[in-house]
Amino acid sequence: MSNEQYPTVLNDIKLSDSTEAILKKNLLCELGHLGIIEIHGEDSRQFLHGQFTNDVEALAEHSLQLNGYCDPKGRLIGLFYLIRLPDKYLMLIDQAIASNVLKRLQMFVLMAEVEFEISALHCIGFVQHNPKKTPDLIADAALKPLTVSTNDDSYLLTMLGGKTARYIAIGNDSQLVQVWNTLSKDNVACNNSVWRLLDIHLGIPSLIEKTQGAFIPQMANLDLVDGLSFSKGCYPGQEVVARMHHLGKVKRRMYRLHITCEEQPLAGDGIYNAENDSNESVGKIVSAVKIGDSEFEALAILQIKHHIDKDLYLDDGDETKLELLSLPYKIKES
Repeated sequence: MSNEQYPTVLNDIKLSDSTEAILKKNLLCELGHLGIIEIHGEDSRQFLHGQFTNDVEALAEHSLQLNGYCDPKGRLIGLFYLIRLPDKYLMLIDQAIASNVLKRLQMFVLMAEVEFEISALHCIGFVQHNPKKTPDLIADAALKPLTVSTNDDSYLLTMLGGKTARYIAIGNDSQLVQVWNTLSKDNVACNNSVWRLLDIHLGIPSLIEKTQGAFIPQMANLDLVDGLSFSKGCYPGQEVVARMHHLGKVKRRMYRLHITCEEQPLAGDGIYNAENDSNESVGKIVSAVKIGDSEFEALAILQIKHHIDKDLYLDDGDETKLELLSLPYKIKES
């Protein structure tokens, strides 16, 4: 669904002027960065359970869960929400990596009765910061976290987990234009940078092509946001992930940072310690969003022993300042 199809012109919200005010409003977000993969077939449940990091067999109908997809070395090559419907599954995944993940999944189907396709459906998001102003469309669905509802207009509405009430509407172009029209009357329309900033606040990792294969699930705190099961059976990379869990040897974790610098930090950019003579990075940027003039918020994977260092800097050569911010969960610094 292109921006031109939205009946309301998106506000390019300048977070530098009103970050705090914006994040107190109910928001309607364009989510054009998300793609959808549909999975059909009698063997879908068993096949997906044997591929992903979370317990797919425990996923009830009309529910969703955060999930990861690893290579044989236990490195993440996919991060997404998996939705279970009565007749199929949906993967909500960044479009930048959707094709790569789809091709890899298809390699392992073999004789299983499973079919994949890139969906023609799209997404828009709603963020409710003011519970006193709940739109009828949201109130009528009466959703609980990590559940999905359908309605007479046939689009899907999902509620994500976390302290902030966030919803994703999934449908075709005409359905989402109708939803957008309804919700945009009394809520602030914005681009997906605000949605991605909320992911950073909530400590939800993301993945793009440049960072595929860069870290294992625990480094991205997937075990702390209910995206990783240690009690399920095998999946690609499971032995590596389980060994690190049971031996307690996670040396890197994901942290939230405030960054002051001139250039936009990019996913995959290295983070260095000025006192480290080896010139080896002590971390990498996972995601970053601009919040002001030369100010950014980011998620970054850092060596645990360096996460409170005062002399960290980015690899772009500019003078940078990195400050540690809080997350809504406790980091296991094992």
